[in-house]
Amino acid sequence: SHSPVFISQKVEDSIKEAISVVEKVIRSDAFKKSLVTELNLKKSSGGILSCYDFHLDGDLPKLIEINTNAGGFFLNYELLKSSTVCCRHTKAQNIENLEERIISMFKNEFEKTTNKELKTVAIIDENPETQYLYPDMVICKNILEKNGIKTFIVNSKDIQIIDGTAVYDGITIDLIYNRLTDFYFKNEENKKFIPLLESKATVISPNPNDYILFANKANLPFLQNEDVYKDVLSHNEVDTLKKTLLETKMVNKDTEEYLWENRKKYFFKPINGYGGKGAYNGKGLTKKVWEYISSNSYIAQETIPANTKNKQIDGKEESFKFDIRAYTYQGTILLLGARVYQGQTTNFRTLGGGFGSVFITEN
Repeated sequence: SHSPVFISQKVEDSIKEAISVVEKVIRSDAFKKSLVTELNLKKSSGGILSCYDFHLDGDLPKLIEINTNAGGFFLNYELLKSSTVCCRHTKAQNIENLEERIISMFKNEFEKTTNKELKTVAIIDENPETQYLYPDMVICKNILEKNGIKTFIVNSKDIQIIDGTAVYDGITIDLIYNRLTDFYFKNEENKKFIPLLESKATVISPNPNDYILFANKANLPFLQNEDVYKDVLSHNEVDTLKKTLLETKMVNKDTEEYLWENRKKYFFKPINGYGGKGAYNGKGLTKKVWEYISSNSYIAQETIPANTKNKQIDGKEESFKFDIRAYTYQGTILLLGARVYQGQTTNFRTLGGGFGSVFITEN
């Protein structure tokens, strides 16, 4: 999008505080014990590039979801580098040392399991050249190679796993930056990556351990469980958590009658969905769609309207929605971006929509 989004310093500070509190709960033993999984959550750090998506309720950031497949970070970085501050009492985000932090992030993920030097990275996806965010991967590759790390953008099917080591075109891969949306490696072709979860030779990040702990939407109700956070957070942190989270319920036999009767209050999302696929606003829900939702794995999340801004398209002023995406590594924000769109869910196909630079105002 060629139009920036402005948030106040107070909002930026509130987003940082909200992420800090949510991460404190997620990383706690109490939260990990509340999740039923066979994966090794002790090995999860969130992986390379998580993101927190927020709508704003006045000055209060409201958490929509967490993602461990945080597309768009590198495009937003390039966008910020080319953006100029257009207004008084407004500042750009500080990205002066961001490339150094990016390299440190990749090296840190590798060095958690080995004391060797990171030399090779494979960025994997399904047919990456056809992906809408392929340019994002290209920018990542350029940054890594500029810093001496040989990097390949690879179709996931072209990676071989030999004795716990990833190999591409005869070259040993130290780290795989995973952009697949098969979050648990359930597809037959991707099951080969599972041994890398315990590998000492090739690190894969983010991976199913990261996803199940941070990004699985079924976790959102657990974040609201007092028994989980009561011994983890201070009184003030509990207040921040309650202000940050939207009421979220699992769709199941115990809740479906209530949720159908009160459907207009909720947005329904598939637990393992992404990119707005399979999501429904309860206000327009038909009985047929509800039957599908109630027989599949869904959450119901309290609806909060997206923020809006006006911009000129072909000489005509139009209204656009936007949300704020905070890209993070181990709970620290690397940069903020905005997704500007029209329609029910975020998309990058609206004329005039797309990623927008975020600028900070004094007030």
